[in-house]
Parts: sequence; structure tokens; C-alpha cells
Amino acid sequence: PEDQRRQEAFRFRTFFRDLFARRDQAWLYALYIAPLLAAPGVDVFKPLLQTEQLGFSKADVGRAASIGLIFSILLFYPLAGFLTDRVSRMRLFQIGLLGPAVANLLLFCFLRYQSDYTLTFSLWVTYGVITGIFPVCLHVVWGPLIYDYIPSHRFGTASAGLSFVGGIVSFLVMNAGGLWVNFFTGTFGTRGSSNHDYSSVYVLQIIGALAALGITIAFSFQEKRGRIQRLGQLEHK
Repeated sequence: PEDQRRQEAFRFRTFFRDLFARRDQAWLYALYIAPLLAAPGVDVFKPLLQTEQLGFSKADVGRAASIGLIFSILLFYPLAGFLTDRVSRMRLFQIGLLGPAVANLLLFCFLRYQSDYTLTFSLWVTYGVITGIFPVCLHVVWGPLIYDYIPSHRFGTASAGLSFVGGIVSFLVMNAGGLWVNFFTGTFGTRGSSNHDYSSVYVLQIIGALAALGITIAFSFQEKRGRIQRLGQLEHK
């Protein structure tokens, strides 16, 4: 039993060494978590923003989501697929990271300082449709961009490592979003009928998006210096 425990511990250490020991893999994990940093808690607090602060009903939220899904399927995904074969994947990735954050920051300023959280349903849907292309561009290129740098024989190990790191980061940024909303509300107060300013998560989002953009710039710099190679793409060629 003692020998078996030692073998299991060794295999566990070997597994983590395979995941995290290489320097180029550390940069790959950083690139993978960039979208998670760029949207800290946004998906969690957006429904609360719609119902508690903007006063939309749950039926309105469902209708808005349905309209956005229709546009995504019929227009945005074909357009993003067209662009991803003709534009740099990294550039589309960066647009997908920064675009929603800038748009949401403008929305936050409009709601808090201009409209006092009064917004018609049609205007909310229009905003969602106009900005819907950004997350689609991000998710269309996210996987292919990452796997450009991974050789096929390491897909399984890399997938496990990415899922492990992504799960931890998702947990941390989601809780960071909650702490931020509490901090912002306690410091600056809230508007509308809600006890919390859920739209303030958009301020945190632009901070996270700029950090994520910095990761992509540093990643590209390391690639130009030859410290990161597109092993998966070279293997295919």
C-alpha cells in the first residue's frame, strides 16, 4: 500500500509538471484566461441589472435573449466565420475582448448619468443587437487561436490544464465581481429601484478587459521573440 501511494503521488506530480512546467505553456494559459478576465461577473449580474434596476420583466429578458440569439445565428456567426479566415485571429480576439467592455462602459455612463436607469425595451434590444458581434467574434476564434500553439499529441493534457486553470479563474473573477458591486454601491451609492448598482460591474469589466488586452500584447511580443511557437499550425503544414 505504501508503494502504491508513492506511485500515485508521483503520477500526480508528473501530471502537474506536464501541465505547468513549460514556460510557453504558462503564456498559453494566460492567453486562455484573457476572456475570463475581460468579463468578471458580467453574465451573473446582467439579469439582475435588467430586472431589478431597469425594471424589465423576466418575459422581457427572455424575449431580448431570443432576439439576440436569432441575430447571432443568422448574421453574426456567419460574419465572424467569414472574418476569421481573412483577418488575424489575434486581432479578432482583441476586438472581442475590448469591444464589449467599451460598449458596456458607455452604457453604464448613459444609465447612471443621463437616463437615470430609464430605458425602453426596444432601445435595450437594439443595443444588444448592435454589440452582439463582439462576443461572437471572441468565441469563434478563442479555441482555434489557442490550439494553433498546441501539437496534436498534447491536446488531451492541454485541455485538462486549460479546464483546470479556467475553472479556478472563473470562480475568482465571479466572486471579484460580487465584491466589486458591493464596494461600488457602498462607496458611490445606487440608482434606480435596486439596493445594488449592478451596472457598476461594467466599470470592473473595462479594467479586466485592459488587463486581458495587455496579456495578448505581451503574448504576441513573446511570439515575435521566438519564445512561443505555433506548434499546432506548423504540424498541420
